[in-house]
Amino acid sequence: MNLGEESSLSWKEYWKMAKDFHSSAKKNFELDDYKTAANRAYLSAESAVKAGLKFTGKQVSTKHQNNWTNSVLLELGIDTFSLLQELYDLRLQADYGTVSEVVKLNKEEVSKYMKKLEDLLEKIKKKFEFKV
Repeated sequence: MNLGEESSLSWKEYWKMAKDFHSSAKKNFELDDYKTAANRAYLSAESAVKAGLKFTGKQVSTKHQNNWTNSVLLELGIDTFSLLQELYDLRLQADYGTVSEVVKLNKEEVSKYMKKLEDLLEKIKKKFEFKV
């Protein structure tokens, strides 16, 4: 296995993680905990991309940015690299209080990104015909 490569989980396990993180993001957002929702939204998107990469036999990395780069190989018709980068930026702000480099963390922004996450999940589910 190459440095930064991850192979221990199957695409089904990544997809289950994506759905579980998405469910958690929705519940936390409904409870007005938009910071936890931002964290879970990123983890859902990243897991979904990893599921798609694994499903298609492409490399899954332990490094966020490698997965962002490889996400374009999924050819979903959306800018997955930017979406992952922006969700990651929101996560860093929520978890560590970092100053935004891309998107300002607030409830309205998290709401917009929740919708983008749902679009990403739906595109991956349809393209790869995930039934689990």
